[in-house]
Amino acid sequence: MTTLHEQGPADRGPAERGPHERGPGGPDRVSTGFLDDAALEPDRPPGPDLRAFDRHRVTAVMVGHNGGRWLPYSLAALDRLALGPARVFAVDTASTDATHELLTAELGPASVLSVPAGTGFGAAVAHAVQALRTAPGLPAPKAADGPLVEWLWLLHDDCAPEPETLRRLLAAVDASPSVAVAGPKVRGWHDSSRLLEVGVAITGGGRRETGLDRGELDQGQHDGRRDVLAVGSAGMLVRCDVWDELGGLDPRLPLFRDDVDFGWRANLAGHRVVVVPDAVLHHVEAAAHGRRKLAAVHGSVHRADRRSAVRVLLSNCAAYTLPWHWLRLAVGTVGRILGLLLGKAPVQAWDELLGAGSVLADPVGLARARRARAPLRRVPARQVAHLRPSWVSGLRHGAEAVTALVSGRADLSGSTGSALESGPTSDDADELEVGPSRLRQLAGRTGVQLTLTLLLVSLLAFRGLLFGSGSLQGGALLPTGDGVSSLWQSYAAGWHDVGTGSAVPAPPYLVPLALVATLALGKAWLAVDLLLLLAVPLAALVAYRLLSRVTSGRAYRVVGAVTYALLPAVTGSVATGRLGTAVAAWLLPLALWAGAGAFGIGRTGGSTSRALVSGLLLAVVVAFVPTAWALAALAGVGAVLLWSPTAWLAWARLAAILAVPPLALLPWTGHLLHDRGTLLLEAGAASPSLTTRALPAWHVLAANPGGPGVPAAWLTVPLVLAGLAALARRDRRRAVATAWVVVGSGLLVGFAAVGREVVPAAVGRPVPLWPGVATLLVGGGLLAAAAIGAEGAGVRLASYRFGWRQPVAAVLAALTVLVPLALGVSWLTRGASSVLSTGQPDILPAYVQVASEVPARPRALVLQDQGGGVVGYALVSGQGRRLGDAEVAPPVSTAQGLGPVVSTLLSGTGGLSQVRFVAGFGVGFVVVDAPVDPTLERRLDGTPGLERVSAVSTGAVWRLVPPGARVQLRVQPATMSPILIKSPCCASRIQKS
Repeated sequence: MTTLHEQGPADRGPAERGPHERGPGGPDRVSTGFLDDAALEPDRPPGPDLRAFDRHRVTAVMVGHNGGRWLPYSLAALDRLALGPARVFAVDTASTDATHELLTAELGPASVLSVPAGTGFGAAVAHAVQALRTAPGLPAPKAADGPLVEWLWLLHDDCAPEPETLRRLLAAVDASPSVAVAGPKVRGWHDSSRLLEVGVAITGGGRRETGLDRGELDQGQHDGRRDVLAVGSAGMLVRCDVWDELGGLDPRLPLFRDDVDFGWRANLAGHRVVVVPDAVLHHVEAAAHGRRKLAAVHGSVHRADRRSAVRVLLSNCAAYTLPWHWLRLAVGTVGRILGLLLGKAPVQAWDELLGAGSVLADPVGLARARRARAPLRRVPARQVAHLRPSWVSGLRHGAEAVTALVSGRADLSGSTGSALESGPTSDDADELEVGPSRLRQLAGRTGVQLTLTLLLVSLLAFRGLLFGSGSLQGGALLPTGDGVSSLWQSYAAGWHDVGTGSAVPAPPYLVPLALVATLALGKAWLAVDLLLLLAVPLAALVAYRLLSRVTSGRAYRVVGAVTYALLPAVTGSVATGRLGTAVAAWLLPLALWAGAGAFGIGRTGGSTSRALVSGLLLAVVVAFVPTAWALAALAGVGAVLLWSPTAWLAWARLAAILAVPPLALLPWTGHLLHDRGTLLLEAGAASPSLTTRALPAWHVLAANPGGPGVPAAWLTVPLVLAGLAALARRDRRRAVATAWVVVGSGLLVGFAAVGREVVPAAVGRPVPLWPGVATLLVGGGLLAAAAIGAEGAGVRLASYRFGWRQPVAAVLAALTVLVPLALGVSWLTRGASSVLSTGQPDILPAYVQVASEVPARPRALVLQDQGGGVVGYALVSGQGRRLGDAEVAPPVSTAQGLGPVVSTLLSGTGGLSQVRFVAGFGVGFVVVDAPVDPTLERRLDGTPGLERVSAVSTGAVWRLVPPGARVQLRVQPATMSPILIKSPCCASRIQKS
């Protein structure tokens, strides 16, 4: 074999060497900075003679991309190899630093190939292999013992092998001819005692598993040659015939998980993959930890990593486990998204959704990938299953993530470093100072400061609710159940014990709410509290990120984000317990932005995967607020007409977006079509007191929906003026028009809702519509238009002679900046406790609760004297009304005739026939809340069929003598409506829930 030290005189320069040949030992001594120089000196311990490997010929392929910082040390380490490769190719992916010059100076121009900047690692290696086949070949070794075996040795520009690395790798494959892929032990670049990899695998959740603890030191505990699922691409030695057979690294995995995929495919093809721990390589892992920009990754690194992880897992797993893996990844993705949102990382949550969702929602691409791998599967998947991590590893990582989240130390960023990989991270010198400096960097980001500031504002607004006991309730918000199990049970139940009983499908918003509650340690009340408390800061963070796509001015983004987060619809929804609008405030903009990307707005081309992501996000919003579908449809149609009216693909993607929510929310969709009241309302209890009946139409234009907890409408009028002024911006006319399409969509739905009332079947009385989500779109569109119009306004105004424009612009700018300040002061002054409260629902006496456990007695008739001849009554079951019951309550017509019978009982003229009629509704007890009117008490005592069982400070209880039913919690008076009932003794009004 032609080795590194046998390739000619030492005085031949790079330009004089033969094509693709390596020069002599390189510089006598190079200070590597990150590596101990002594580690690079070849000590050549006793071992096989170099001539024993003459039948092996190695071609090294090094891929470089802006690696000038580490490349001199990597090349120096390559020069010091005791046994070097016969040929070296380098592929430069359009580096903008000195990478190309360094490679050319060391290897010679003929050995350095150039490819476009967006080329992935696998594609770059494939380019080098293709060039290798057309390059002049080296002469066959003189003393080859057996047929020549060609090998590829893959190297990164930020890795440095120790002097004995290649020789020990070849010793391993020479001793075991069945080995087709071998890899070294990988240690840290700066601290060579830290282990980074000893083989790699992938968990069922897509995590890259090294089997090492974070920061684990190399003390020989993993020294033992063994078969593994895969080895890292840095230092991977692969036989050329196996490389050709498998087709190399998958080009659809540009940077991440390509090594795991290749090793998995090699194992399934019947080849052995081993790790050789006595061969050591040092690695920076620059790409994985964001130390250089990656041109091969379009968009977020986290997004690309998750996309690759899900693709590798679903493409290579056994066919019979594919449904399980798909379901696990889908559920895990939702959990990760909610965890990221809980950790105040909405951008990473968005990347998680786009990354994993683009593969999970692409069955055609997945089927194509599995079909391409099928002919190479010669080994049953179960025979290589032992090479993958056990389920215990997944549980351990999940427990660590939950513990970190609870303790506030969670790294939920989802980067390809510490957050997604088990084991250690790269330990470069600048990475060792991760504590205060990284925290200071994070705290210095405008988006983080903005979010934390508004979180503090929300905490101050919640000052009257933070220290109360019990669950948050009031307004549109009903109390939560005992825990997350109650939410799941309510969603899965086919029969709901509400009122007289209902078989209506449970509202789908219970599912995302239950997922949040699961992450909140199973506490449903905490999930509701967080969704309301974080609505304002999350809306600000999302608005800040999205405004960065339409304007580069940081001040415009900050003012716009704060104003959007404090819009009357957002603060009003929080103050009245409207979960739907509170969630839509930050989730609906993400859905609309993903839809814009699907149509190609703001980017070079559309994307079907973004259309599916937009549809899924919209489905979550529609689960809370059904009218959001109409808003999205109007905005989508307007955007397509504005940007690509004749592109059939854009219309098809819009149709796909709008089709996802109705399909995803089945069978709830069918119920909405039959109940117009539920269709036009949002999650929670409907009440006329939460809406302004005579709301002026111009309030909708000012993004003010009215109702409790909402500031004066005139505070947001400057937003309308700023949005109108943006129409004068001719150079960005289409961008401003797009913002006004969003405004127009909100205005159409908002104007249609003003002054309208619906009669939900479960309520039985008119309820005014609240245009909260519609005004969200109006306010958001006005802010986007104003930001676009304001950018560069100073330069444009300076080009005009001083006149009316400058004073008008200055006044308008001042008023617009004062809007968020005024909204914030108003929000802090009002607070969030005017309608909401914390506490436990009033429950019946303990002996009545025990009696309620009898299946034949599910309900109680609860009466409440409200003064002025008004008596309220309600059928109450179980633990009382809970979150989700308002949407499934039966129509009031199912209790037809109950009102006159109750009136007869209260008049004192009732008898056994009336008691039997009431018992027919499953009533076992009659409960009168305190204070108990003496006259009413005497009349009930004298009614045949009612037996007085107790008189307590909270009221009096009678048991129905005929077979009735059970019960237990009383409904709050606000849920009752008046009914006029005549009686011989008095004319009283009885309210019915």
